[in-house]
Amino acid sequence: MILYPAEWTAAKEAVFTALARADGGGRRLWTIPWSWRGFPQTEARVALCLSRAKRQPQGVARWLKTWLIRLQYNGARRLFLRNPGAVAVAWNGLGGSRQAFLLAARDAGVATLHAELAPFPGRITLDPVGVNAESSVAPPASRRSDVGQVQGAPTGRYLFCPLQVP
Repeated sequence: MILYPAEWTAAKEAVFTALARADGGGRRLWTIPWSWRGFPQTEARVALCLSRAKRQPQGVARWLKTWLIRLQYNGARRLFLRNPGAVAVAWNGLGGSRQAFLLAARDAGVATLHAELAPFPGRITLDPVGVNAESSVAPPASRRSDVGQVQGAPTGRYLFCPLQVP
């Protein structure tokens, strides 16, 4: 069963609905569940989720955001502990509440999928590790081996360009 937080755009909802239908069922969560009872990993996960925010909240806003993510991580983890066969899916999932949702799933031993626009128009990327530079793109050596190229120039540093446009 696919479990995913509600999205408020028709295109994203359509992706998650199609995934749920393909998997034989799914559940749209209107909100990520909350729980006051923490886990040993809670504080580290909250700090990670907050560190990824594009705009860092300050003062009272930071305190509120910290508590929200803490409650969501704890609640989502309990949800996944009760549903061990589920698959957690979220759009992007590299920061904030969506990241807390996917981290809670991983910590509970549940499979995860990150959804994002693909490099080609009209396509969606689903990746169990992440999206963009954090995706599970194969290492350079394996890309050369499938075409018979065993030796080549050392790879060194490179710039990853996912060719994604809005």
